[in-house]
Amino acid sequence: MKNAYSLNFDTKVIFGCAKRAQLHNELECFERKMLICGKHFAKSSFCKELFDGRNNYIVHVCESSEPSLAMVQQALDVARANNVQSVVAVGGGSVMDIGKSVAA
Repeated sequence: MKNAYSLNFDTKVIFGCAKRAQLHNELECFERKMLICGKHFAKSSFCKELFDGRNNYIVHVCESSEPSLAMVQQALDVARANNVQSVVAVGGGSVMDIGKSVAA
């Protein structure tokens, strides 16, 4: 196959019911973490439960349903300025797209 290729990423994905309790244990070895989420999640009690009072999280809220290159660049700039070591993305497709872009 002439155009074959492979990609390897050092990524861990945790998926499933009742996994949120695992999140902080999984990330405790990183000092600077970035949460990327949608505006509805950012206002939710679930978000407050997970991230309030934890000052080593940089929170970046995505305001649009379709991520533009400018939105990805803005999130990337925030991550670089804060020397983020780990990215957590919680939300729909746009949030996941931005999260994957920043994490790469």
